[in-house]
Amino acid sequence: MASIEVGPQTLHFEDTGGSGPAVLFCHSFTMNGAMFSPQLTAFAGRYRCITWDQRGHGQSPASGPFTLWDSARDALALLDRLEIDRAIFVGTSQGGFVSLRAALLAPDRVRGLAVMGTSAATEDPVQKAAHEQLHAAFFGSPDGPPEPVLDMLVQAFLWTTLRSRPLARAFALPAQGPSQLFLPRTRRPRRGGDQAEADYCSNPSAFRCLSCRA
Repeated sequence: MASIEVGPQTLHFEDTGGSGPAVLFCHSFTMNGAMFSPQLTAFAGRYRCITWDQRGHGQSPASGPFTLWDSARDALALLDRLEIDRAIFVGTSQGGFVSLRAALLAPDRVRGLAVMGTSAATEDPVQKAAHEQLHAAFFGSPDGPPEPVLDMLVQAFLWTTLRSRPLARAFALPAQGPSQLFLPRTRRPRRGGDQAEADYCSNPSAFRCLSCRA
């Protein structure tokens, strides 16, 4: 896996090369570029496929606080380094937030958009209240998140999907279950929203292991 430097930030990526149209795959929250391995296998013969680990994910640990606008600029910087003028952006969930922002920042660089499980809408008030309640429970104790909250997060959002071997690889985890799954100590909306709602910061020193309770 190759890497580039964007200021103090290191970004790891994989590039299949080739002369076809470039496609930049932007992964979901808590995932990394490996979640698109099946797509690379399917499309690499006709397209130049690029996957990357966004800040705070995979092999690209965050060098400091950042927003999704920073991640969008990272994506454009990656295209610059690879000497790609225009690319098709494919994004799921958080990757969709990043792709949409890249299109706003540099519409001439985005040849096409395919976003899934994401939104540009304002956060639903009910969902927002629920996320704020979960955030308060997660960060309310100086000793870290309570055990019931950690267990709920793993079981509700991650555990069933981790039984899939490709997804386990994308999480860099064994297929039998989570052994080193980290959740940043920050709030992130489940759905998209305006800039104030969809942007969030990650602190590279403020992570908690959900499985080992470290």
